[in-house]
Amino acid sequence: MNTNIKWVTWDQAAITALLSFAVTIILHRLPTTKWRARIIPATTELSLISALYTLWRLAMKLSLDQPSGAIERARQLNRFQHWLHLPTELSLQQFVLQYDWLAQATNFYY
Repeated sequence: MNTNIKWVTWDQAAITALLSFAVTIILHRLPTTKWRARIIPATTELSLISALYTLWRLAMKLSLDQPSGAIERARQLNRFQHWLHLPTELSLQQFVLQYDWLAQATNFYY
């Protein structure tokens, strides 16, 4: 028995996601028929699964446990946090330290 499985690459999955999404959009514009009502859920599901698989494969390429690139990833996260207008860690700490009960609760959590 051959156990050498060729996995779908991220770009193949991305193409599948885009094509199946395009087919879904086209099918939505066609007149309602029995076969169309059965195919739309399948193409929708295929595009969703393919997109999630693409993200999973791309995430596996990240070397999150390696020090190389850690500073750049930290900068990217900081920019993303700033873009979302999230509070900084320092501002959260300063807020928590104003209330003893909140500081104790967060210490208990950690």
